[in-house]
Amino acid sequence: LRTASCAYKAITSRSFGIGDTFGKKEKVEEDRFMREQEKKFFEQKKAEMDEKMHATELAAFEASVAPAMAEAENALSKTGDKISVAGLEAIAKWKLGL
Repeated sequence: LRTASCAYKAITSRSFGIGDTFGKKEKVEEDRFMREQEKKFFEQKKAEMDEKMHATELAAFEASVAPAMAEAENALSKTGDKISVAGLEAIAKWKLGL
């Protein structure tokens, strides 16, 4: 009788041990999935923020460089010289110290 009860305890504790193991594995998988989802979410938010920052920086850059480009083009047109838009932009950046 004692042997049977010891065997029963071993079997029941063993099944709980397996259940715990599966439960822990499920928890690990759930945690991994949540970390991946959070990572994707934060990457998406960062991309959106970078896009907004790029747009505002580009607008600020254009606002500061455009007048310098117009001034350089005006000065060159008085002497009859022609320059490409990329060249005008380079001169404007140089003049502004960018």
